Amino acid sequence: MATFAELDENNIVLRAISVEDSEAATEEAGIAFLNNTLGPGKIWKQFTAVRKNHPGVGYTYDESRDAFVDPKKCANMVLNEDTCLHEPPPQPSESPSEGKAWNWSFEGDGSWIEVDA
Repeated sequence: MATFAELDENNIVLRAISVEDSEAATEEAGIAFLNNTLGPGKIWKQFTAVRKNHPGVGYTYDESRDAFVDPKKCANMVLNEDTCLHEPPPQPSESPSEGKAWNWSFEGDGSWIEVDA
C-alpha cells in the first residue's frame, strides 16, 4: 500500500489515504488514480521514506526539505533538520536544584522546568 497526503493551499496535510500498489506504481500514477477516484483539483503528495515522516493531519509538506514536518506543539520547540520533527531546545546547562530534574513543559510557549527527581 502507498500512502498519499491531501494538502491544502498552504501544504498542510488534510488527510492521508492508502492506495493499492497496483494503482500507485509511481507517485504520478497514484495521483492520477486519486484524481479519477475523488475528483480533480486536489493537491497530493506520496509518503516515501525520503520524506522523513508519515503524513498526519496538521503536518506540513515542506517543499525545500521534500519532507513532511510535524506541527509545533509549542512556540519554543525547534526543528530537528535531520528528522524534520520539532523537539524541545537543549536542556539548561546549569544543574537542576538538589533532588530535582529537568522536564520539558508544554504549557504556554514551552520551557524547561524543575520537577521532583
